[in-house]
Amino acid sequence: MNHLKSTGPFLRIDEIWLSREPLDMRCGAETTLARVVQAFGMVKPHCACVFADQRANRMKILLCDGFGVWLLARRLHRGRFVWSALRSGDPVTLDALKELIERYHGLRLWNLYGQTEIAPVATVLQPEEQLPKARSAGKPVLNVETRVVDDDGNCVADGEIGEVVHRSPQ
Repeated sequence: MNHLKSTGPFLRIDEIWLSREPLDMRCGAETTLARVVQAFGMVKPHCACVFADQRANRMKILLCDGFGVWLLARRLHRGRFVWSALRSGDPVTLDALKELIERYHGLRLWNLYGQTEIAPVATVLQPEEQLPKARSAGKPVLNVETRVVDDDGNCVADGEIGEVVHRSPQ
């Protein structure tokens, strides 16, 4: 006979952060946690950070419960996770952003941009910046230098077209 009392929800999730960048599924809890901390500077309690692999048929969820972290894994035998379509590298359109925010009341979107040659994340566009700066790549993260340069590698003036370059210790 089971005499355990109900203590309410076992795990509470207040926010879900969805990564557009693939994660190597060999990563354990510490490596996955380090990637989140590098991108956001911290892991918030009761926040789930969701990652898919390159083929988008495996998922890992890093969940901070306020005392420690959980690393959950899921594998699909058929099909793919739908958000893998966001990996094109193109910014999400303003209409799509508005529809997501309208459809999922309270949704907070983070846009992370990164390159394989440097740290996993180079720039971050925070939720409150999504609509006002819809086509922006965001601000550089800690330890990443970001510049816009001309064909000769010289910085261009604000508003001018150029190539975005990043530099980091990695």
